[in-house]
Amino acid sequence: MKSDWETVSLNFVPYKDTGIGIMCAIDDVEVLLDDHIVKTTTMKNSPFIKPFEKDVNEWDFRLVGYFCLHHVITLMNIYVYSSQNLKSNCLHFMTFDFTNQLLN
Repeated sequence: MKSDWETVSLNFVPYKDTGIGIMCAIDDVEVLLDDHIVKTTTMKNSPFIKPFEKDVNEWDFRLVGYFCLHHVITLMNIYVYSSQNLKSNCLHFMTFDFTNQLLN
């Protein structure tokens, strides 16, 4: 499973003239993430986990970090929808700050 993530990259494209990049082409990443969460959960529930328990728990912790992508995607969808219907600078700064914190 770890090798599957070595080739994954997140692509950002500029959104209009806002200076903010939004993720694109994330369907494959979401499918991979969901698949690995199911596999890891299955392994954790196996009676034969003991020799691999430390590695599986570390991997599970890492997947939880990747799971925040779902939340980032939701926020970006809200931003795009709101920016089309509202003219709010507050949304721009909120998204910019969140993106900077996520990448640092």
